[in-house]
Amino acid sequence: MTDLEPAQEWLRGKRVALDLDAGLNLWNWATDAAYSTGRPWNNRGGLRDRCYDKLVAANVPWLLEAESYHPTWTPRQLRALRQVLSQAVHLLRAAMRD
Repeated sequence: MTDLEPAQEWLRGKRVALDLDAGLNLWNWATDAAYSTGRPWNNRGGLRDRCYDKLVAANVPWLLEAESYHPTWTPRQLRALRQVLSQAVHLLRAAMRD
């Protein structure tokens, strides 16, 4: 089972840095829930795509033929990441209520 709590702690300001594994899992679970329930989910496009790509690269660095990848986030990317992951939490909560 995946622990999404570290990502939620980051969203609540209880962690300084996002747990990259939990962040990617939260994003992916929300995507799956949106597709399976038909809920709207604005998770892709421009800045959001760059954030997602960084999460993937950090979790699966061999896709970039690297041993590891440690993303550096711009303030704009952090805002976008926080926005998408916050929406992901709300989407998952709503999907579980139904």
